[in-house]
Amino acid sequence: MRTISKRRIGLFIATLLLIVLTSFSAMCTDMKLKKPSEEIIASVNGKAITKVDFERQVLLAQQQLLQQGKLLDQAQMESLRVKVLENLIDSELIYQESQSRGIKVENEKINEQFETVKNKFSSDEEFKSALEGMDYTENSLKADIRRNMAIQDFIESEISQNIVISDDESLEFYDSHPEYFTQPEQVQASHILITVDDPSDASQKSESIKKIKEIKQKLNAGEDFAVLAMEYSQCPSSAKGGELGFFQRGQMVKPFEDAAFALQPGEISDIVETRFGYHLIKVTDRKTEVVIPYEYMKESIIQYIKQNKVLNEVGMFLEKVRAKATIEKFTSVNEGNQD
Repeated sequence: MRTISKRRIGLFIATLLLIVLTSFSAMCTDMKLKKPSEEIIASVNGKAITKVDFERQVLLAQQQLLQQGKLLDQAQMESLRVKVLENLIDSELIYQESQSRGIKVENEKINEQFETVKNKFSSDEEFKSALEGMDYTENSLKADIRRNMAIQDFIESEISQNIVISDDESLEFYDSHPEYFTQPEQVQASHILITVDDPSDASQKSESIKKIKEIKQKLNAGEDFAVLAMEYSQCPSSAKGGELGFFQRGQMVKPFEDAAFALQPGEISDIVETRFGYHLIKVTDRKTEVVIPYEYMKESIIQYIKQNKVLNEVGMFLEKVRAKATIEKFTSVNEGNQD
C-alpha cells in the first residue's frame, strides 16, 4: 500500500521506542557519538533536554536514513536537526502527560525489553562497547526504555484504543483507491549484456555488436542462456545466469522494457540497444495484472486507516499541550554543526 502524506507525521512519538529497541543494536557497531557537553539546549515545563540526548537522537535518525540509502546534504542535515529537537520536545510533552495521568511501566517489562536489546549483540563486551559509543549506561538505556514505553502506553490508552474503524470505512477506502490494490503486469527475465565503454567510439561499438551477434548465434544453435550469461555478460547479474527477477513497466529503461514485455515465456529477443550497451533478453515467466480482493486486504486497510487517525490525533493533542506549555530553546541546534 502506498504511503499517504501525513500532517506532522514526525509527531508520532511511539516511533522513538522503535529507535531504542530496534535501531540501537543494528546501528551501534560502527557508530560513535561525539561526546558533546551536558549543556541544556532546551527545556519543557522546566524539564531539561541536554545536548548529549539531542546528539544521540540525531545520530540515530541519520543512521536510519543511511541504512535506507539516503545521504543528507548540509541543508537536509540542518532540517533533520531541527526536526529531531521538535520531536524531543513533543516526546517530553507526551511523557509529562503520561506521568500526570498516572501511567506506570512495570520493571519486569523494562527488563524484558532491555534483554531483547542486549541479546542482539554477540557478547557482553560488544554490548558494553555499543553503550559506551552512544554515551549510554545500562541504567540510562533502561530509563529511555521506561520513558518510551510510558509514551507508547499513553498513546495506546488515551488515543489508539478509542479509535474504531468500521467495515464500511475500510471498504470505502478500498473502493476509492483501486491503484493501491492492483498488482501490475510483470515479467521475469534474464539478460546478457555487452557494454560499450565509449558510445562515441565507432570501433568499440562495432566490437561490442560483433560479440553480441556471436552470442546470439550460440543461442540459436541451442546453447544454454544461463551458461552463456555467466560466461559473457558484463552485468553483475551474470553470476546468477543473467537473472533479473520479476519487474513491471517503468522499472527498466524503455527499449529493454518494450522488448521484454513483447516476449512470451521461453522466448529470446533480438539484439536490444540501450544506454548500457547491447542486450539479449530471455523471458522466463509472466504475471498478468491482478486486483487483490478486499477480503485479503481488509485487516491491513483497517490498521492503515487507524494508524493515520492515531497520527492525526497525536498531532492535535500536541498542538493543545504545546499551547499551554513553557518551552524554551537556549541555543540553535545547528550552531557549530559541521555535518
